[in-house]
Amino acid sequence: MKHMKSYAPYLFAAFVAILSLNAGCHEELKKTEEVNLGFDPANAKFQPDPLPKGVSPAAVTYRDANCYISGEFFCIVSIVDNKSYDWVRIWNRIQVLDSAGNVLTVNGDSSFILRAFADAVPPSGASAFFCNIPLKQISGVPDTCHFEGAGVLFQEPGPILVASESGGGVRIQRPDPKDPTKVQELAFNSQATIENPLPDTAEVFRLVYLVYGEIDRKLYFAQVIDPVASAGAMHQERTGPLIAGDKRRVFYPIVYEYLPQPLKDQRVGRADVQVYEVRKEK
Repeated sequence: MKHMKSYAPYLFAAFVAILSLNAGCHEELKKTEEVNLGFDPANAKFQPDPLPKGVSPAAVTYRDANCYISGEFFCIVSIVDNKSYDWVRIWNRIQVLDSAGNVLTVNGDSSFILRAFADAVPPSGASAFFCNIPLKQISGVPDTCHFEGAGVLFQEPGPILVASESGGGVRIQRPDPKDPTKVQELAFNSQATIENPLPDTAEVFRLVYLVYGEIDRKLYFAQVIDPVASAGAMHQERTGPLIAGDKRRVFYPIVYEYLPQPLKDQRVGRADVQVYEVRKEK
């Protein structure tokens, strides 16, 4: 019981945040969209990222990659691993294929560029990316994807931030209003511990949430969350920079309303977390 008591204030606060997120109308939620993990179907236009000049060849691999249709969108998500000995910012080249393996065009192009979330990925480190493309922007019926490293820009070394004890969470449920004999899950309250084990301070940082399905255990969604902009929903043991040796628990409610359809259908199985330092563009 002592363990549960230590978490109780955070779980209660997260539950209140979930209730407030679900109490307003859709237009009101849009005003604080940074707080909500998920994408807005009203975003009907996909724009790829530009590939900057002067990039070097990328030594990267991909894992937990998944491509699928959710409503009127083709969603693409993956973790990307840095296999080089350098700190890098990563750009990925993506091709969309149909079930026969034919390359489809997106906005008339046979491939497009998508940058990984992290501003600087350390050697043997990882980042992730996600996009949702309206089906009307694709030349056929998409089925799978092909990834390759488009290029990297070298970055200065910095804090190596770690997310440990991630993946678990508490399910926020209520009786289904349409059928009291069933349970409706409103949100998955993610729990993680983030830490900075090295001497350098991370003045500004971001968290990346990687959301997996409960049944097939596939990765379906990834998104960057700003802990300052999302302070109304995210709860940390401490706020501010991650100083040397800092270790803090973080709680964040993942509300189903904003998630891709496969996660609504099978529920969230786990939510892993990545954390990285924000760097200024050069």
